[in-house]
Amino acid sequence: MFGKALHNRWARLGMGILGVLLMAISINLFVVPHNLYTGGLLGFCQLTRSVLTQSLGLDPGFDISGVLYLLLNIPLLILAWKTMGRGFVVRTMVCTVCCSLFLTMIPVPSHPIVEDTLTSCLLGGMVNGFAGGVVLTCGCSSGGLDILGLCVSKKKKSSTVGRSNTTCNVVLYSLCLVLFDASTAIYSAIYTVFYLSLIHI
Repeated sequence: MFGKALHNRWARLGMGILGVLLMAISINLFVVPHNLYTGGLLGFCQLTRSVLTQSLGLDPGFDISGVLYLLLNIPLLILAWKTMGRGFVVRTMVCTVCCSLFLTMIPVPSHPIVEDTLTSCLLGGMVNGFAGGVVLTCGCSSGGLDILGLCVSKKKKSSTVGRSNTTCNVVLYSLCLVLFDASTAIYSAIYTVFYLSLIHI
């Protein structure tokens, strides 16, 4: 049935939206309550949110990382529109907007629903990896550095999406190590490695 749905563009888009919904749920339920950070562009948005709320005391009353994620995706989507297929860009645009809305609207528990941090990382990575795989299988993307990596790899064959993401994640978790502590950086990296290892299965 899933294979048949892939031949219908509206079904593909619907499955892509469902996938980003599951991604947002896994992030807000398993990652954020432990003050951990996902990889890629969203991770930088979460890091910015923490600096604004914890260090500067600016708290709008909701998680602004989804809003920041949407704003930062706008120039990437414009770049993709010029270099990638328009069907892919439109599906990615819809999924990115939905992902940003879901991240902003889905409430983050005041206390982790899974107390053990490692278990929470693995559960979050498992759900997010499955959901991300569904999104990619449907010919969609949740935005972020994947768009930039795809555009760069199309122009420069020696560059790959994985290499671009790895470089950015090293910078991100190095900042987490400097700004917070080793456990935050390590557990965030464990989550991201587990998620990335499952997304292509």
